[in-house]
Amino acid sequence: MNHHARRNLLPTVGLALTAFLPACIRHAAPPPIPPQILPELALPAEPPAPGHRRVIVDADVPSTVHLVEGESYAFSTTRAVAALHIRRLCVTPCVVELPAGQHDLRFTVDDDAGLIGRALVNVSDRTTAVRVHLGRNRMPGFLAYTGGTLVIGGGVTAVSSLWGAFGDDPDAGTWRTASLVGLAAAVIGTGLWFLDRPILQSSSSTQWNLP
Repeated sequence: MNHHARRNLLPTVGLALTAFLPACIRHAAPPPIPPQILPELALPAEPPAPGHRRVIVDADVPSTVHLVEGESYAFSTTRAVAALHIRRLCVTPCVVELPAGQHDLRFTVDDDAGLIGRALVNVSDRTTAVRVHLGRNRMPGFLAYTGGTLVIGGGVTAVSSLWGAFGDDPDAGTWRTASLVGLAAAVIGTGLWFLDRPILQSSSSTQWNLP
């Protein structure tokens, strides 16, 4: 393979390796479903607004609750970006008023960005209670970023040097060395990525209607 062909191969190899890394993200099992226990919380004395019902919201840790009110998308030639339109409701444990129907609630913790939760709440004609056990997400750290860089850079080097290493190129020895160095870097990088790879964990929730 000549120099021009090898140069054209580099973007393809780089994209393939970049797509490989997210596929290695670890998906942890959700936490146990929380028990249906009401928090110690006084209900407002005033009745809810017309067409609305009360929802008692609680979580395993104090959390900020947001209501998803819509979603929008932006498209370009290379990607699509989704944006949620949310409204802050309260901090758990709390009581909110929502109209009948299904509502998408999101839970965050101000001092711990790794804890997140979600509950699809079906509001009926009675007071509804929902409890959420937040999931723990871990973003990639320094080792993962270093490993990803080594995987992409080493893989590109190894593959692009492979044809020169076994051809009639007078620099075949140099190509072989470069290929082996790239392969070693990719192997080391893979190990670093797996040691510090991201972990995604969905939350769990339970909901019930009060008498």
